[in-house]
Amino acid sequence: MDAGLNEILGLMKSNDLDDRREAIKQCIDWTGEIDVEDCLTLFAEAAKVTPLSREEWDDPSKALVMAAGTFLLDEMIPVIEKHIFQYSYEAIHISMSYLLIKNTEDSLAAYKRLFKQLYSQIQIIPVYRESKIFENKDSMLTALEALIENEVVFHEWYIEYYHYLLAYCVAYEYIKVSDQNVDKDFVSGQLAVLIEDYKEYDEVFTREYDLEAWKNTYSKMRFFLRGYLIIKNSYCTDEEILSYDFILKWKDPYIKLTYLIMLWIRKLDADPQIAIDILKGNYGTGYAYGVLQEYKKEALPTDLSIQDYFVIEAADFTFFNHEEGVGKFPDETEVMGSFKRKDYRFGDNYTYYIVRFRSSYPAFAGKGWMRMMIGPYHTGSLPTPHTISDQDANYTDFMPWESQSLDKHKEDFNNVLKESFDTPQHEERIFGSYVPSFNRKHHTIAILLFVLSILSIVLIDNDWIALSLFIAPIWLLLTYVHAKVLERNVFVQLREHSLEYCHFGDHTHVQLPHIESVHFEKIRPLVKDRFCLLPINQWHFVFYDNEGDIIYQIPRNYIKEEYFFGHFKDLISYYHHPPVIRWEANEDE
Repeated sequence: MDAGLNEILGLMKSNDLDDRREAIKQCIDWTGEIDVEDCLTLFAEAAKVTPLSREEWDDPSKALVMAAGTFLLDEMIPVIEKHIFQYSYEAIHISMSYLLIKNTEDSLAAYKRLFKQLYSQIQIIPVYRESKIFENKDSMLTALEALIENEVVFHEWYIEYYHYLLAYCVAYEYIKVSDQNVDKDFVSGQLAVLIEDYKEYDEVFTREYDLEAWKNTYSKMRFFLRGYLIIKNSYCTDEEILSYDFILKWKDPYIKLTYLIMLWIRKLDADPQIAIDILKGNYGTGYAYGVLQEYKKEALPTDLSIQDYFVIEAADFTFFNHEEGVGKFPDETEVMGSFKRKDYRFGDNYTYYIVRFRSSYPAFAGKGWMRMMIGPYHTGSLPTPHTISDQDANYTDFMPWESQSLDKHKEDFNNVLKESFDTPQHEERIFGSYVPSFNRKHHTIAILLFVLSILSIVLIDNDWIALSLFIAPIWLLLTYVHAKVLERNVFVQLREHSLEYCHFGDHTHVQLPHIESVHFEKIRPLVKDRFCLLPINQWHFVFYDNEGDIIYQIPRNYIKEEYFFGHFKDLISYYHHPPVIRWEANEDE
């Protein structure tokens, strides 16, 4: 073990409370090196060191578990399972949080096993580093399922935590609220409290306050307000949901849009102009566009002037988040022009916008108007709030706008793009390359054929039957040759935002957002994919576009399914309208 950690551990076992207090503090604040074995040792030692006093700080088990969490590895799972029953109350909660944060099949299964053993003895509410838990769908669903499976959703210890998880999962569309039990009185009570809390914020609401002053406090409150609204909407009457129409007068665009969605789903009257006004504002423009596109497409503005609102909001946030900025929004932002260029890899047409902005903040006040580039956007998709994320070119060097002409600014930005993107080194990250390989099931088939041949010779008195002995080796030879032909001529490559398929010299690609759905179908293979040209139906992964046309039909054995679709789901999870993996969607339904 690291000498420093070993010394801390020794002091933590001391009977001197001052030594112990200092050791616990150092352990919690540990910033030195720590290796995997040390982490596992700390998890084990956390079960052996007990408090000497009733002081809140005297929790060596908690301190050791916190330090041990530097590395969350699968090796920690059996160690936690073995020792957790000797941990302190706080250390148990932290360890249970680690299992959810780790988010592997083994860690989530361990969470359920331990919850089943512990839930009736102590209240298990794993919220340590909760943001890390919330960002993983499987982790959230595991925590929710543990409550449901052990039938404690309405237990006084867990009713609030259950609805807390439920509201989050519903708001993120992890689950359908109609499939869950809810305590209607509890939901109404929580919603009433959250509405009263929001009213205090509404008086001073601006996007600056949302992002600066309130940070997690406000965003968390808003998130659960939206979640509980959706839950209530699943069982209440039209009259009850209409009683919340005061929400449409609130300033927060995201809450207003959530309420509009609920009304439109119920086919209740709600003016789409509310969403259009948000779209033409400077906060939530992209979300408003998506809501209108899905629920009120006939009211969605389609003229290109709408694009300016998306560009201005993107520019404002570029300045707000700039590493050389001051965490403030510009006072003014204007779109001054645009230019087009082709992506050097695939030849796609992209549009970039040139904007100018100014800020009265002292560090920038003297510069006046400054220049910025925003984009790229797919030219054929305009108007759209969605940029090409892997080609992100939102950029400013704070050069004064008046220092040169618009054409010169365009020239400068084009040069920046050439240096950044028009080189072979700048390619999308590859998340998986797959080539067909010889399927070992052919060995099994060959063995069966050989056995059948032997039986035929023994049971049938015919000299010609002996020729059947050659069937097995011929089968193996043909399948091996076919596999080698495929291996040399076929590969599938999954990149950050595209799927490449090389099929006997035909090398093509498709952008992931252009895929509407993926199906698992038993269909006739393409001629070059057929074994001995036999037109026998085989299982394929079939990729469809938005028009319902087949983009690719890829035989199942060409990719490693668990790896390919694991990466595929991660890559599409951030899209506003991700491709649907149809067999999983059918299971959910």
